[in-house]
Amino acid sequence: MLSATSVREELKQRRASLSAEEIQRRSLAVQQRVISLGDFIRAGTLALYSAFRGEVETGRLMQEGFSRGKRVVFPRVSEERLDFVAVDSSTVFHPGPWGVAEPAAGRTVAVTEIDLMVLPGLAFDRRCFRLGWGKGYYDRVLDNYQGVCLGLAYDFQILPELPIREGERPLDFVVSEETVLRRSS
Repeated sequence: MLSATSVREELKQRRASLSAEEIQRRSLAVQQRVISLGDFIRAGTLALYSAFRGEVETGRLMQEGFSRGKRVVFPRVSEERLDFVAVDSSTVFHPGPWGVAEPAAGRTVAVTEIDLMVLPGLAFDRRCFRLGWGKGYYDRVLDNYQGVCLGLAYDFQILPELPIREGERPLDFVVSEETVLRRSS
């Protein structure tokens, strides 16, 4: 099995090779699949992320959340953790410590109030495990999170199996352009 480092490097390169048009087209296809999921429809509070370095975009999910009256939150790095901040159509975003756009201001929302958490990743596997950038921010959030976790991926980011550490938690869903994977119970 490949190491986490080699998987990260390979998929960073594959994502970097996508054109802006391809990112937009693929991202829209992924988001359309998410919008039709019951967990998205039922969610009152939706946690999204700001796409970074070719990640699947979330702008359509944000607009759909607003139009359906959902509370939408985005993460903001605070030392070694993520805080989730409520946003609206007038929210200003600025680059955070890692260069990822995050809300400049806004009310912090407790993780326990989030119904559906949408996560980025560099790779996912068919068991719904996720490999991120390696900083552990989302891993720390997920340790105590009780809501639904959904990863967004391009088809090529879904691998048969990832190297995972003991105690890592799989997501509930991984959605790509062509696939909706559900974690097996």
